[in-house]
Amino acid sequence: MVALLPISLFSLSAAYLLSNISPSSQSAVDYIEQEPLDILNLEEGDLEVTEQWKDNEWHNWKLKLEEDWDSFSTSLIRDKKDFMKIKTDELNGWLNLEENKWNNFSGYLSDGYKNYLLKKSEKWNDADWENWANTEMVAHLDKDYHLWSLNTERSVNALVRGEWNQWQHDKMSSWLSSDWKKVGAMYWDLQESRNWASYSHTDDMKEHWIKWNDRNARENIEWSKWVQNKEYFIMYARHSDIEQWKYDNYALYSTWRNDFINRWVSEKKWNSILN
Repeated sequence: MVALLPISLFSLSAAYLLSNISPSSQSAVDYIEQEPLDILNLEEGDLEVTEQWKDNEWHNWKLKLEEDWDSFSTSLIRDKKDFMKIKTDELNGWLNLEENKWNNFSGYLSDGYKNYLLKKSEKWNDADWENWANTEMVAHLDKDYHLWSLNTERSVNALVRGEWNQWQHDKMSSWLSSDWKKVGAMYWDLQESRNWASYSHTDDMKEHWIKWNDRNARENIEWSKWVQNKEYFIMYARHSDIEQWKYDNYALYSTWRNDFINRWVSEKKWNSILN
């Protein structure tokens, strides 16, 4: 059974974590209003003007990203809690299946274990079967439950990780698919396909090319750092409430198991394997 102490310790550590990394790290910075530029001339226009415009676009996109993150982080926790509730509801169905399995356990046993049990129980009386039910049968039940619990916990983690990965992908795709980014990428891909660096070009064009590459590298670094910072919250989202949830589920299972074993023994269900 899951101990209560780790739950308390995790709650305290989670509270500390959230107090230091709120869902949004946005400071009191405003959006920069600017007029749209001709995206067809962004790679050949005035370098200072176009670079400042691109800086502002990146700045505004990051602010919007933080706003979207606030909404996403809230919905992620909500989705996880809803999913955990669904899984808890499914536990009742799983217990019914488990009960049916062991009420008719002869059909579920492997031939090897069935032969072993028949031979072992040749001279058993009711007390011996009761002892078996409270030892070996309980061990089988516990094994089945812990496998269900492990798979269920993994599905919860997969939900959190899956939504987070998809959200990251969608956000970066939205940035890279903005019109000016797409046009710029096509422009420089075309230049590089022509082996343009081997020819004589103006210093201004070379500066544009250098700035384009530097900007992409800088954006990738900033994005990676931003994602890594949010991973702390994702770690919290994955583990928050899990231990208490597992504890509560185990309590439900344990109550069912004890009641089921008592009924199984009183109804002498072992006769299904003997007949």
